[in-house]
Formats: sequence, C-alpha cells, structure tokens
Amino acid sequence: MNDDKDASADVKTQLKETRKATLLNMAAVQLKMKDYGQVVVNCSKVLEHDGSNVKALYRRAQGYMNTAFFIEAEVDLVRARQEDPDNKDVVTLMQRLKQMRKAYDAKSAKMYGNMFKHVTPLSELEAKKSAEKAKMQTEAEEKPSGDAMEVDEASKQTEAADAMQTEAAA
Repeated sequence: MNDDKDASADVKTQLKETRKATLLNMAAVQLKMKDYGQVVVNCSKVLEHDGSNVKALYRRAQGYMNTAFFIEAEVDLVRARQEDPDNKDVVTLMQRLKQMRKAYDAKSAKMYGNMFKHVTPLSELEAKKSAEKAKMQTEAEEKPSGDAMEVDEASKQTEAADAMQTEAAA
C-alpha cells in the first residue's frame, strides 16, 4: 500500500516536470512565431508552480518586451538575476530592454509632441480674450450712453465666441 503512494507521488512529480517542460517549449516556439501573448500566458503557468524558474522568467520578459510592457519585463529580469546572478543571457536581455525602452520613449515623445504642435496655448487664448474685453470697455467709455446697449451686445457676442474657441482648444 505504501509503495502505491510512493509510485503515485513519483508519477505526479513526473507529470508536473513534463508539464513545465512542455509549457516552456511551447513558449520558445511561440517566441519564434511572435505570439507574445501566449508566451506570457504559458510562462506565467510555469511560474505559478515554480516562481523561481529562470527560464520562465526570461522568456516571459521577452514576451513582455515585445508587447511594450517594459516594467513587467524589468520585474521578471530582476527576479531572474536574483535567482541566477551569473546568467549572461539575463544580463544581455536587461541591456536590450534599456535600449528598447529608450527608443520607445523617444518615439512616444516625438509622436505626442507633434500631436499638440498645432494647438494654440490656452494662455494665448486668454490674452486675446482679455485684450478684446479691454478694447470693448474702452469703446464703451468713449461712446455716448445711447450706444452702450450696442457695445454690451457686441461684448456678449465676443464672450460667446471666446467660450466656443476655448472649448474647441480643450
């Protein structure tokens, strides 16, 4: 009876090791096929049972890097480095991650910089609005009181136009 339990435990251990090897092999194939989402999924399954598996951490970091999840990739690489400080592949991938992140940040800065290039700054809109109000007040003070109603109406129209311009800029 005791032998059956030992045999059963051995079979379970072998199954777990086979499953881990299979998931890691699938992740390697999926990296080649550029199916990075599945790489992350399969390596995560391995890490659920063996959180210190350097190969799973390394491959999952590659999956994260190729989907621009740089922080997650860095976390995995730091863990892998803690587990195996002499692993040159991990060190090399960390350097590549820094380069990818720098290039991605430069590209993002350029893209977002161009996005707002043609937008009039809010301070300019407010300055124009203040100048127009001052002009209207000056005109109102210079004209006789009979024309004050016309100036008030013009002032309201200017304020409405300014409000629409401000909303459009936002």
